[in-house]
Amino acid sequence: MFFRLLLPVLIFAGCSATVEEAVKDDKPGTVQKPVFSIPPERMKDIATGLFIEGMGAEVKGDYNTAIEKFSEAIQFDESAGIYYSLAKNYYFIGRLANALNYSKKSIELGGEETDYLELLEEIYYSARQYDSSAIVLNRLIAIDSSNVNAYYKLARRYEDSKPLTAIGIYKKLMTLIGNDWVVLTRIAELYEKLDQPDEAIAAIEELLVLDPANLTVKKFLLDYYLKYKKYDKVISAADDILLLYPTDIDAIQKKGESLLRQNDWSAASAEYEKLIKDPAVIYDGKLGIAATFFAQSFKDSTMFPVAKSFFTIINGDSSSWQSNLYMGAIAVQEHQDSLAILYFQNVKENASWYLDTWIQLGALYYDNKRYDEAIVLLKEGVERFPDQFPVNFLLGLSYALSNKFEEAKPYLQKAIMLDKKSVDALSAYSYVLNKTGDVKGSIMYLEKALAYDPGNVDMMGTLGLYYENSKDFIKSDSIYLAALALAPDNALINNNYAYSLAERGIKLEEALKMAQKAVEKDPYSSSYLDTIGWIYFKLGDYAKAKEYITKAAELDPANAVILEHLGDVLYKLDEKDVAAGYWQKALDLDSKNEKLKNKVEKGEL
Repeated sequence: MFFRLLLPVLIFAGCSATVEEAVKDDKPGTVQKPVFSIPPERMKDIATGLFIEGMGAEVKGDYNTAIEKFSEAIQFDESAGIYYSLAKNYYFIGRLANALNYSKKSIELGGEETDYLELLEEIYYSARQYDSSAIVLNRLIAIDSSNVNAYYKLARRYEDSKPLTAIGIYKKLMTLIGNDWVVLTRIAELYEKLDQPDEAIAAIEELLVLDPANLTVKKFLLDYYLKYKKYDKVISAADDILLLYPTDIDAIQKKGESLLRQNDWSAASAEYEKLIKDPAVIYDGKLGIAATFFAQSFKDSTMFPVAKSFFTIINGDSSSWQSNLYMGAIAVQEHQDSLAILYFQNVKENASWYLDTWIQLGALYYDNKRYDEAIVLLKEGVERFPDQFPVNFLLGLSYALSNKFEEAKPYLQKAIMLDKKSVDALSAYSYVLNKTGDVKGSIMYLEKALAYDPGNVDMMGTLGLYYENSKDFIKSDSIYLAALALAPDNALINNNYAYSLAERGIKLEEALKMAQKAVEKDPYSSSYLDTIGWIYFKLGDYAKAKEYITKAAELDPANAVILEHLGDVLYKLDEKDVAAGYWQKALDLDSKNEKLKNKVEKGEL
């Protein structure tokens, strides 16, 4: 009895010693046979025992021990199952080369076993051998055309490289399992990648067919409609949701946004008012909505009462400095200065640290050419932020474009002091100095601006004009030519240089070519028409001069220079009485023009 129990133990002990003496090959996943043999009738028994030990180790997650036992077992029985187990455990520890070799061996011995093929496919995929992975999946489908998992995996494998193929496989999969949430979602995403929005939307609409009452699907579809600008469908889908969930914030917001995108601000305001009044909507969200309508009110005055109403509601619920700032801006627009001061005082007391909103509001007024309102607002901003570039710069610009040039000076000076390299501030200050008669200063600051932006053709053209006004024709000609070298078709520079040459009576043929370029670019510019007419006048072609300058006068009948030129042309054409009438009109517009006074008094050029 004892002998029978001991014998298997001795056999297994002997087996272990035999494996230790085995010679291992260098190639991953291959082991040579032991150097001595065991009786054939015992080989399978030994292999089975080792295999069981390996399975026990695998269950415990001890993959290295499992590999050791399976490697020993394979010496006694080269079965497909043991090779498969070896491959699987090597795969678990990330030894893909070994896993791949043993997996292939298991298939050589075991044929088209599904488990073996599935492992091989996983190994290929982990090794990023995607084509090989797809080949194996196709083999699995050929073996079992109802293998849902293989179809799904194959489609996933093709998503990046062959998205249309992936879509086809997903659709085939749905013939087996019916419409499926996950599959339809994948199809929609693939159509998105292929920039085929209608197909993507159709896939999501199929989800709704699966579950027509599913709110998540409805909102998913709502997002797709909005993303692809199908605003009518957004509104219809949102209404469908709001029938059941009338306070659904997301549906209201998307409906409102779609109405805005269709430029139906009135209808949108009705939707957004629900959000403004809803206590569940966060304050910042409400503020953003109201600010949008406030910005729109500059383009559509009917939206001003809506914006005011929104901010009044917000301010009533939470009298924060932000809503007070907008309420102050609204009061400025309504010319209620004392009320505006109260709101701005609240802002100063509660948000002395916040600069951006002042800048945004000031820029909004400025961009919409509401310079007076911008000035009122930004003066408050400068008082709070005296050393901030944006508020000084915007305030200076607002004064300049209101033709209040002296008032603009200190703020633009301060802006330059705060940012010495600001091309915008330097050029704006140059413009203001020119308007106040400081030609030398205007040239100096524009030269500084141009030093920081040497390729700026517009500034070069302006500087050329400033040089010309100061009678420095060498510099003006030089910079005009430099500007034209960079932008030979620039209409304004061609016109200005041509006019300069015409006034001096030099290079008239060259000037004519430049003037023709300008008129060709903008045939309805009174300045360009006057220039080319004046060049013809200088060339002695009075008929053509009359043709062009008459057109210029029709376009700009209150321009003293054009009217004077027309009078000169008519005088040369011996229409002296008519000429005198135009000179008088020009003098009425420019009473300080001494040359004009002499023409009117003498009745001649």
